[in-house]
Amino acid sequence: MKIEILYDQDNEIEFLVDGIDLGIANAIRRSIMSHVKTLAIDDVYIKENSSALWDEFLAHRLGLIPLSCEESIKEVRFYLKVEGPKTVYAKDLIPDGPVKIVYPDIPIVKLDKGQKIDLFAVAVWGEGVDHAKWSPALAVYRKYVEIIGDKKKHKELYNYAKAIYPEGLEENKKGKFVIRDALKREGVLEIAERTGAEIKETDKLIFYLESWGQKDKYQVVKEGVENLKGILEEFKLRLYGILQ
Repeated sequence: MKIEILYDQDNEIEFLVDGIDLGIANAIRRSIMSHVKTLAIDDVYIKENSSALWDEFLAHRLGLIPLSCEESIKEVRFYLKVEGPKTVYAKDLIPDGPVKIVYPDIPIVKLDKGQKIDLFAVAVWGEGVDHAKWSPALAVYRKYVEIIGDKKKHKELYNYAKAIYPEGLEENKKGKFVIRDALKREGVLEIAERTGAEIKETDKLIFYLESWGQKDKYQVVKEGVENLKGILEEFKLRLYGILQ
């Protein structure tokens, strides 16, 4: 198996994997999104809420605010007591422990004059399999597809790729061209199929991950793989116990 990093910046990473089964890739993707623990607000105790949002909507918005914290801290309480007119942001939440609000400028609700919110909330660790608010990242993969064409015969495809995806277009002196990773741009594959260009599927996959900021992107990938290994090991032990 070969892995090549194609893009690595901020919370995003994209890498090319050669020699991985689709089922394994999907298992890793699901493990990352569903079984990597993160911290999120789970219980909200509202003393007063005269904002335009119902209590349930307000609690839901609070739960989706990404939080970063050491796993040694089991739970964190947040306090919020505000009065309008003002826009309430995530940074207005006051924690009782060492926790980082990843995006402090997330707007929660806009209060008019005289409207008030008084509440406290409890953040705990959980997994995305139970609720999306605990999911640490977006993880997707796609097949690595190449399209081979002729500049004269497949003029529409060539012009389209040159306009929207020049970084993936390679040309030679004989009038031929190749579009690398053709599924990266919408519409390329459809035009190739319609115009009869050669579509070459490979055994390679492009894996893309964007962390929501609760954990470092590398840590998210490592924990996702380790959790998958743990699930398979437990399955093996239980299965062997039945078969013996």
